[in-house]
Amino acid sequence: GAVDPVLGRDLGFYLATLPWIVDTQRFLLDVMIVTAAVLIFTYAAAGALRVRDRRLLIDRRPRMHLSVILGALALITAWRWWLSSAVGLAGLGSGFPSSVSSTPTLPILATLTAVASVAWIWYPREILPLGAWATLATVWLLFRVAAPFRDAPTTAAIPSPAIANIAFGDSVDNAPS
Repeated sequence: GAVDPVLGRDLGFYLATLPWIVDTQRFLLDVMIVTAAVLIFTYAAAGALRVRDRRLLIDRRPRMHLSVILGALALITAWRWWLSSAVGLAGLGSGFPSSVSSTPTLPILATLTAVASVAWIWYPREILPLGAWATLATVWLLFRVAAPFRDAPTTAAIPSPAIANIAFGDSVDNAPS
């Protein structure tokens, strides 16, 4: 089939595969966020997660459980950021500005955050996952704040109707506006 001129993907990817991937990713992200919130509340209510002398204390098993959940959440976030260029191009949602989605900084940092979160199982110091997540959140925030000063927000480089027209053999110029 026809290939998009920006990312070099077959246009069928944008019409069939990418919407399914985005929906799956959003569902998994929602599930992980709700799961993490419920676990934190449950472990706190049971006394397995508590604060004593301004220090977070978590029992061994809940720490292992939360580290896997936090690792999965970070991997899903990395996956989301890897997809941001294609999502912005296809017009499937607000992506990052092009300078952000073209750099692998956030996906790589989210992957390292996943590694740090899972490493918490063997290195039981709360600073490891907290530091990794704080770094990820800070870098994400810096990208979001600095991005409008570098370039315009991401909009579809080729409007979605145009992608559909190209995929079915019409030209971009024949796309409805």
